[in-house]
Amino acid sequence: MPKRRMSVYYIIDIAKALACLLIANFHSDILYPDKLSLLSFGGDIGNNIFFMVSGFALLPSVEKSTSLDIGKWYLKRVMRLLPMLLFFYLLTWGTGGIAIHDLKDAMRAFVFPTVYWFTGAILIFYLLYYIYEKYFNTAVHICTILLLMVLHLCWDNISAERYFIGFISMLLGAWIRKDFTALTEKGKTKKAIPLFCLTGIIYTVLKLLRKKGIEAFGFIHLGIGVSTVLLASEIIVWGGKYEDKLKIFFEKHPKIYFVIQKLSMITLAVYLLMGFNNRIIMKGFKERFFFPFSYMINLAVSLLGAYIITVVDKKLHELKK
Repeated sequence: MPKRRMSVYYIIDIAKALACLLIANFHSDILYPDKLSLLSFGGDIGNNIFFMVSGFALLPSVEKSTSLDIGKWYLKRVMRLLPMLLFFYLLTWGTGGIAIHDLKDAMRAFVFPTVYWFTGAILIFYLLYYIYEKYFNTAVHICTILLLMVLHLCWDNISAERYFIGFISMLLGAWIRKDFTALTEKGKTKKAIPLFCLTGIIYTVLKLLRKKGIEAFGFIHLGIGVSTVLLASEIIVWGGKYEDKLKIFFEKHPKIYFVIQKLSMITLAVYLLMGFNNRIIMKGFKERFFFPFSYMINLAVSLLGAYIITVVDKKLHELKK
């Protein structure tokens, strides 16, 4: 059996692997023919699975820390991200992807990341997450979630989708961790598959409506965001019911778990690499190969590249210890 990497739950590794593939698929949109453009979906679901899993996984470390450990706790997690993040920023800058003309441009690019929004969100969310879990009760969490949903309606754009819905996912990830045993009891998950299918249908319908330009004062966009959060939570809760069966299955099929494990560890690198890849490498694949070969080659290269980058990043962190 392969050595467990991060989680004490198999479903968390599976969820992160799924997030990795969904993010990669979404960022491969330019490779799809126009008639199949709807298939380049899943980025929003993958993002919120990642944020929810982060909230799930980080909770024990927050609970074990003291109120005075916030700086140490946050710095430790920032330093895990920094080498890989700086590598991609310098790579993107060196190839003309980031235009820095003055201090304002530099601040926007490096202090508050906008080129790679996902990592910028993580850096913000980590600090807020610690504060919310350490100092605020459930009532404050609920009020914050409702406030973020209202703000999403008032400020209905891509940033609202990314930051507001993303932080809601992270808070809910912590909630799921706290009550994971109770939530995954058999009696409470009998209707999990029908509920997941219903949520998926709602998500698809709302995406189609928005693609046709129907906004309904921002409620369509908010509904999409809420649907992604529900899908992410349903995957984790429903999958948690089958932890024992998953253990038996992976013991019999270690190679399958090995692949899932490797995919789960490269999610962040895949996002960063695909963001860079979109501008240069992927366009080359599109010009030289026809679909679906261009898609398959790009996916294989991206996943392999992300894995190599993740392994190198891990080795660098081990050298510091």
